[in-house]
Amino acid sequence: MFTTALKWIGAGTRVSRVPTYADYADEAYEKIKPKRNNGEDLDDDDFDYDDDDNIPSIPLGEDVTNATENDPYIEQPDPDDDEQDEEYINPTDLLCVSANTDNENHTLIVTLFDEYATPADVNSYNHHDYILAYLPLCLEWFDFNPGRDGNFVAIGSRNYMGIDVWDLDVANAIEPLFTLGGEQEPGAESVIGLAWNGNTRHLMASGSTEHSIRLWDLNRPAEAVHCNANAHKAGVQALQWNPNESVQLLSAGFDKKALLHDARSAAKPIFKTSLEAEPECVAWLPNDSNVFVVSQEKATVQFFDVRNNGKALLSMKAADSEKNAVTGLAVTSVDDKTIMATCSTDGSFSLWDVASVLNSGEQQQSSGASLRNLVKKNVGMPLFCVDFCRDNAAMLACGGQHGFAGRNVAEYFP
Repeated sequence: MFTTALKWIGAGTRVSRVPTYADYADEAYEKIKPKRNNGEDLDDDDFDYDDDDNIPSIPLGEDVTNATENDPYIEQPDPDDDEQDEEYINPTDLLCVSANTDNENHTLIVTLFDEYATPADVNSYNHHDYILAYLPLCLEWFDFNPGRDGNFVAIGSRNYMGIDVWDLDVANAIEPLFTLGGEQEPGAESVIGLAWNGNTRHLMASGSTEHSIRLWDLNRPAEAVHCNANAHKAGVQALQWNPNESVQLLSAGFDKKALLHDARSAAKPIFKTSLEAEPECVAWLPNDSNVFVVSQEKATVQFFDVRNNGKALLSMKAADSEKNAVTGLAVTSVDDKTIMATCSTDGSFSLWDVASVLNSGEQQQSSGASLRNLVKKNVGMPLFCVDFCRDNAAMLACGGQHGFAGRNVAEYFP
């Protein structure tokens, strides 16, 4: 099964035990019951009634089992069952959410990595999962919801322009919590890029194959608050908010352009540059919010400084052959050092010391210098995504053609 996208889940808003719908009695269910896309509670008009026996049946999209401890059809917990300990999440456990597909069946899986992960031994298991209706192409974790903070994930899908949002704090849900843009019919276009604004926490950005960038207010999910349909001349593959300038949104499209937008204005981009190849991912460097990096087709990675005139600070190859794309990109900070991870369709992941870019400025724009490679490992399958854990920078997750795995990479840090 392919892993198409993954993200580590932040520890700050996690629950100690992820309940299922069946765990909730009437009073508790009120806190998490599904709502219409406009935020209103469901009422009797939302239910279909059978003329024969007048028993309400719940329509697709609102199906929730509201069981009690006396329900004979639900297996009750056994307090003496040690296996039930796996349901609980310790404060130091690490969680990663991944989007997966075999082209016919699509799933969202939350995997738990225990607190004792070491470079030699990483223990993990799938904690809970969800069935997706459409093939997932990208995802974004966030912790904001108008009703309560928690853990949520937005999914961009193939041939579907709705962005489904799932509540990761409720296991085995059968429908998303809500859909940005409302429920839509499948079509020819796809959502291929997502970025949550961690500073302005109600904002989400999306990019699509129809060339558009949309801004969403999570308080009002029914429709986008802004749509820029002309920023790129091809699909918008990658997006990232500047972590230190909350109004700045970076985008990269299949027109081989990277643009920096001011989200407060519909004016022209405040920075624009050309790329060597079609982009895969973008990221800002954590220790210098003026510098960003773009991974691309043709084994290419490029660094740019928005204070410069658009010329790359550094262009380098991060895969074995130009036939391979650098499909995954992540950066983290360890003891004031910036570490970059890349992965590729050649089956390898690599770690890089980014110090040379941060110290070079304009001086190395044409020098041909490269980064110091800390490690390169081939895992024997094409890789599509990579991410550093936000709560433990030593934990790296890589996803590809046969699923994903997490590993502790602390031994390779400088």
